[in-house]
Amino acid sequence: MLPGVVREVVIELARTVGMPVNEGVFRLPTLANAELVFLTSGALGLAPVQQLFDATGQRLAEFATKDHPVFRRLSERFHTFVCG
Repeated sequence: MLPGVVREVVIELARTVGMPVNEGVFRLPTLANAELVFLTSGALGLAPVQQLFDATGQRLAEFATKDHPVFRRLSERFHTFVCG
């Protein structure tokens, strides 16, 4: 994980509303079993991960992150924070 402004803001927003935040290094099987996965970026804000592939190109998981209520709530809070 790299430190970043967007990452820190998203973590703080999540914690202020009681959303659990799990930070760490996760292996592919753990990620493949996740309920939702997203990335943070200065250019994109919150970016939902839709699919996960291994090094051979085999798809390990497909996520409905962008439609997940937790992701939508966090995205809305981030948008409000950025746009005022």
